[in-house]
Amino acid sequence: MRLHSHEIEEQRRRRIACVGEQYKPAGRDWNAYAMQLANRIRREFPDAERTVYHTGSDDASFLFAHSDHANDARAGEEVSFLKKYLHENAIPELGFGVSADGKTWVMVVWSQDETALKRALFEAWQRGFLACDDIRF
Repeated sequence: MRLHSHEIEEQRRRRIACVGEQYKPAGRDWNAYAMQLANRIRREFPDAERTVYHTGSDDASFLFAHSDHANDARAGEEVSFLKKYLHENAIPELGFGVSADGKTWVMVVWSQDETALKRALFEAWQRGFLACDDIRF
């Protein structure tokens, strides 16, 4: 049986729950999931660069970086800009988590557009880098 596009969209709509102004796929604590991912990435891939991965379920993807966004002004600016960019481009943020040591952050989003997410992550990193005038070369 083949579904029409309006039927697919209706099925997708049923899987989400409204939380404030944000719509999220139902049935998961996305912040806890992001924190688990952050701890796993920190432990298993300590040398990985910031990047985007599609999870393969719930139309979710996650973006991550090994940076201390709470104590590093550049990393904090990167995360702030990324959140703003995603909001302005109608890409819902599902959850955000930080590893136990605070050195890795993960943002889970509801999108499969890897190109757009990579662009957002790069622009956020670039904006964070340029926003801080205390950088010495």
